[in-house]
Amino acid sequence: MKIKSLSRNSDFKRAYFKGVRKSSKNISIYVRRVFSDEVQFGITASKKIGCAVERNRARRLIREACRILGPISGYHIVIVAHRSILECKMRDVHKEICFLLKCLKIG
Repeated sequence: MKIKSLSRNSDFKRAYFKGVRKSSKNISIYVRRVFSDEVQFGITASKKIGCAVERNRARRLIREACRILGPISGYHIVIVAHRSILECKMRDVHKEICFLLKCLKIG
């Protein structure tokens, strides 16, 4: 399944300020309910994580973990990577995203 991504800065800001937040060791998730039949993901990795290669790896891990999630609809989800994600495997990131979404009662 190809994931749709958030592209506008205003969508990210709405998720940050009006959404619900849940954090773990490797990622933080902001979720905002929208009236749509699809889910859109936004993935961020700041320069605190490291150089461009490390930030891109963090985003690739998160993107692949989101791709294999089950069907979810009607949400804007922003996932923020933490520095410790660089030591993780993709299955660990997937488990963490599933756990956080389950804590937020999504999916």
